Amino acid sequence: MTKAVLFALVLTACVDARAESPTSMEESIQIMKASASDGPVIASFSKHAAAGNIDALVSTLDPVARKQAGDAAVRTLIQTEVIPFFAGVKAVDTYETIARAALPDGRIGRIHYTYVETTAGKLKPIAIALVGDDGRLSVVYVNVGQCVPGRHPSSKGRCD
Repeated sequence: MTKAVLFALVLTACVDARAESPTSMEESIQIMKASASDGPVIASFSKHAAAGNIDALVSTLDPVARKQAGDAAVRTLIQTEVIPFFAGVKAVDTYETIARAALPDGRIGRIHYTYVETTAGKLKPIAIALVGDDGRLSVVYVNVGQCVPGRHPSSKGRCD
């Protein structure tokens, strides 16, 4: 098991986000509309990670997942996996696939399969799930550096 997957498992602990494909065009449209506010949260997560700001990253995480995983474990994995992955990242790519994320505790969020672009122009895959509680979006799942076949958009320079 890679460290990137380990990070995803520790972060989500018992709150494992499972992607579900939309069942209709209407549901796809609803997901797209609902995800309009996700971009700034993902961009903020990326910006904090690229800057190495652990405290700011922790503040973007879902409190339920943080509590279940344990603060020390989350901080260690952010420092050893997330921050190095985002070193040299300048932006989140806009080419993405969005799916509904169902959490075992009944909450519903969205998982974005996308890429981050480095200052050298390299695209690196990321999957990040958000959940909204009390009007606040937070990160509930992160998987860095691994392509998910059938989920990450594929083309030259991306997961191909």
